[in-house]
Amino acid sequence: MGKIEIVYILKIIFAEIIFGYLLQSSTAVLMVYIFNNRRIKQNFSLFLRLTIIFAGSMYLFRSLPVNFGVHTIFSLIVLIVIGVLFLKANVFRTTLAALTSTTAILVFELITSLGCIIIFGSENLEELFNVRFNKAVAVIPTNILFFVIVLLVYYYNTKNPGEKKWKN
Repeated sequence: MGKIEIVYILKIIFAEIIFGYLLQSSTAVLMVYIFNNRRIKQNFSLFLRLTIIFAGSMYLFRSLPVNFGVHTIFSLIVLIVIGVLFLKANVFRTTLAALTSTTAILVFELITSLGCIIIFGSENLEELFNVRFNKAVAVIPTNILFFVIVLLVYYYNTKNPGEKKWKN
């Protein structure tokens, strides 16, 4: 393996970690904060630690040789446990946040897939996604869309505290 190939692989891994696992994990953890009326600025280091724990667990689960969807269930369980144990959050609201995150990711992935089909054509899509780098790049719009929308909801909730839907 040459130097160029190693650099290429490192770029793929970097893109997957930053724009895949960390961005998606921080957004899912932020959803738990939103549903439990928590603010990040109260303990930003805790938010970062929870994001890293969740991203690491997602990476491990996706590395397991399990059927499609099983890693999603494992990730849901970890997100709920993180919310309840570390944030001392309500189980129902944390579960609702985890399920809402998963549903939102699914919807945004469908939107991204539809965009890829329109741009590249359905016959080229499978061939396109057989390349690991293309897969890593394809999740970027999904995760950015997910992050931006959840961040807007978070800021709306922090600026309008009297309009919260749930009470502690």
